[in-house]
Amino acid sequence: TFFDQLLTHKEVRDTYKGWSEAQILRESYIGKNRSENPMFEFGGIVWENYGEIDGEGVGIPTTKARFFPIGVPNLFKTYQSPADYIETVNTLGQRLYAKQWPMPNDKGINGELQMNELQLCTRPGVLMGARNT
Repeated sequence: TFFDQLLTHKEVRDTYKGWSEAQILRESYIGKNRSENPMFEFGGIVWENYGEIDGEGVGIPTTKARFFPIGVPNLFKTYQSPADYIETVNTLGQRLYAKQWPMPNDKGINGELQMNELQLCTRPGVLMGARNT
């Protein structure tokens, strides 16, 4: 994969030789503190491996990478839409919706929580990609 090849690339390995940060290269996939999406910094870029989340792919092929700048005010905007309930039709969206209703025979309470957000990049020209060669 792109991330695997990046971690094992000679230039990346040589850059981290002799530094305590080299630990991330050793433990990215096998270390006791390994996160679900391992990450490290190289070349002024924070590299994070978005593999699968709960068995679902994230839409980025394993041979490619996506880049976006961070710290840019209003680069991404978040818009909420209403929940899919009758009482929320034609209303402004809220960040979170929580709803409860009794179970049949009053044996408990059903609960549901939902969030319907759209993340939008306000300057799509800054989004970049790469692929392994």
